[in-house]
Amino acid sequence: MALTAIRIFVSSPGDVAFERRVALAAVERLRGEFGAHLDIRPILWEQQPLRATEHFQEQIASTAEVDIAVFVLWTRLGTLLPDQFLRDDGTPYASGTEFEFECAARAHRETGRPVMLAYLKKAERSISLTDRESAIDAFAQKDALDHFVDRWFGNPQSAFRAAFKTFETADEFERLLESDLRSLIIKRRPAVDSA
Repeated sequence: MALTAIRIFVSSPGDVAFERRVALAAVERLRGEFGAHLDIRPILWEQQPLRATEHFQEQIASTAEVDIAVFVLWTRLGTLLPDQFLRDDGTPYASGTEFEFECAARAHRETGRPVMLAYLKKAERSISLTDRESAIDAFAQKDALDHFVDRWFGNPQSAFRAAFKTFETADEFERLLESDLRSLIIKRRPAVDSA
């Protein structure tokens, strides 16, 4: 009998590359823990064969087709997408992360899945002022991220609209993510005969 699959997509900009590796390790541990009952599949773009003839985003699994979508954010919203990736109203997405988040949110409204988890890193980031262009880009990225977070999650001044968790260190993120995923996986695990 085929095992029930749980596809876990990890989305993030490049400033949390270490946390992406931590997320993969957490999913792999859960795969080992629940592997007899569930087929847990991590989905990260780094693990996909990416053809040089197509854009990255065209080759990455859609967040609308997964069971759990994990979003990890810190100081960047990410890289701009080309014009072939536009919203239905013709406006561009600010980044691949925004595209993946909005696809997941739309699918969740329409079908009830994926479950969406968001983690915001609150640690300070240092910026070198020796390269003016890089410093300006860092501030622009942080502004874009703050706008995205305010739009989707809200803020303590006006009101929160959606839930997220914050973390300072990779160890803290690992504990949060693994605990959250384990809770979601346990709810999906088929009943096991105790006889």
